[in-house]
This record gives sequence, structure tokens and C-alpha cells, in this order.
Amino acid sequence: MYHVITAGKMNQVIDEVQLQRKAFSRQPARAVLVDFRPPMDSGTCLNMVQALTDTLMLACNLTGSVRIPLFSLITLGLYPEALYPLQSINGNRVKLLGALRELKVLCSSTLPVSSRSCLSEGIDEALIQLRRQQSLNNSSNSNTSSQLEITIVTAISSSTVAHQLSSLSNCPTLECVKRIQVLCVHEGERMLSSEQEDELNLLGEDHSELLASLLDILPIENDVLSFQSVFQCWLHDCNMDSEHLCLLLPAATDGDEVTVRCDLYERILDPVLLPTSLSSHYLLTSLLDHTMETTKQQPLLATGHTQHVPRHKLRAVSLIASGGVCESVLYGMVRQPLLLCPSHPLYPH
Repeated sequence: MYHVITAGKMNQVIDEVQLQRKAFSRQPARAVLVDFRPPMDSGTCLNMVQALTDTLMLACNLTGSVRIPLFSLITLGLYPEALYPLQSINGNRVKLLGALRELKVLCSSTLPVSSRSCLSEGIDEALIQLRRQQSLNNSSNSNTSSQLEITIVTAISSSTVAHQLSSLSNCPTLECVKRIQVLCVHEGERMLSSEQEDELNLLGEDHSELLASLLDILPIENDVLSFQSVFQCWLHDCNMDSEHLCLLLPAATDGDEVTVRCDLYERILDPVLLPTSLSSHYLLTSLLDHTMETTKQQPLLATGHTQHVPRHKLRAVSLIASGGVCESVLYGMVRQPLLLCPSHPLYPH
């Protein structure tokens, strides 16, 4: 049985508004490394390119805060080759599409690959590009991402990838890396075995704790939707310097109520962020007149605009079965439903 916690009344949901926070102010730079070593095939590559294109084109056309400040696309064949060196995607749509088309051509052709792994060289190349961008922006007094998140797409087994990345243990430049996410593509039957999981667990014992904390190996199905589910997470707000929302729960026994610090994640992008002629006329069909008025009067945000949003506190007032909640409450009167995920353990208020 699933339950839904209701927080206050519809017109009194916000119990307390604290200091504001800057949304999307800590978005990391993104680098995608495509490993062409067998058993990577053209079908897998084309699925990945389609999902990557959809996500990047959506990010290019969103107004408001920049979701992907810097992006790089690197192929790993005989050596690392940057199809799209680390730079902004806003204003570079034509150049970005050209790089994606070139990647699509490489996917359909027989690309010579090295007998040895060049994963480490590819990561080094991405870090060099980040330092170059930081140097350029420092000279022009511009803000740039201080962290880099690397995504590796490969068909090699997860245990092999973990072993090949162990050479990065002593790399001092890993301090500016937020995460190294490895997407290990499988066809359904090539799942992560228990032996491979045990070998991955040994990574933290045999190598540096820093590398073990950065490495995130994710088995993924070979289809466009699976790739999209990973790439679209780039559009979430990555600023975790402070909690997005506090949920106050009543104590089980006599005592202080319990506070759950939560982060907010969008489940549906607000259509007013799309720079189309329809966005300025977007109306939310709702039974609440004030909701419709708020929607019509909301101004469009310019690209790069910094959003200041309040940090709210919600107090739980009742617990009801999920079957007793009409979907119109979640998706009818609320234009942009958000997912709450605990960011810290429970602690007394």
C-alpha cells in the first residue's frame, strides 16, 4: 500500500518561506566519451546519438537558466578525438549538429580501434579542455563551471572498465571531476553478474577513495528511451549546496517533529520555457481562476537568467492512501509537478 502525505491545505501549503537560493547555479560541464571498441555496434551507437541529439537540442532551445553550461563530445578509437571541444551549446547549434552528424557517420562505418584502452587518455583530454576553458574565462572575467561530469558510453564489461580506469587513481586533476558515469550497454542477457559486482566493490579497496567515490557504473538497455532517461537528468538542478525544501513530519511518540531535507526534481518541463510563439499564449486548463491568471501573467525568462527561488518548509498534516488521490490534484491544478528526494538523513528539528 502506497501512501501520500498531504502538506497543509491547497491555499496554505507553504508553512514558512526562508532564504532564497539560486537555481541551476552549480551546473557542471558535461563531457561524453564514446568507446567504439567491440562489442559496440552501429545500432547501439545510433540509439545513443538519437537520445543525445534530442536532449541537447532541447537544452539549446530552453529559455531561463542554462542547464548545460559547457559540453564536449569525444570519440575513443585509435586515440581520443574531440568532435565538439568543450564549449557552450547555446549559440553553437549549427556546430553542435555538425558534430552529432559526424558521430552518426562514424557509427555507421567501420572505425579502427586500438587494441589497448584509451579511456584514461580520453578523460585526460576532457580535463585539459576544462582547464583551457577556465583559463579563457578567467582572462575575460567570465563565470565557468568549476566541475566536470564525464559520461562514458561503452559495450565493454563493467569490471573491465573499472580495471582500466584504475590508472587514474593517482591523477591530481580528478579533484575538479564531479562524477565519472560509465554506461555499460547490454542486450538484456548481458547483465551485471555478482562476480562483476564483487570486482567493482574491490575498486575502493585497491585504489584511491577519490576514484571509488567518483566512479558510477550503470548497466543500461540498448534502446533510445534508456539513453534518454540518463541524458535528460542533465537538465535537473544540480545545486546541492543547500536543501531545496524541508518536510516536517510529526514525531511517532511524544517529542520533537522530524525534518526531512529534500531536493526537488522536475518531472515535466514547463512549456513556457520553450521559445515558441505558443509559449507566450500557453494557458493551463484549470478550475482555479487564480491559477490561470498566474499562468497568463508569468513573464518569459531570458536565456541565462538566474532564477532565485525560495526555500520552503512543508508540514505534514495527514496521511492518505495513494488510491484516494485524484490525478487532477497532481497534474491538473499544478502546472509543474516536482519529485521530492531526501538529501540528508532524518534528524530532530
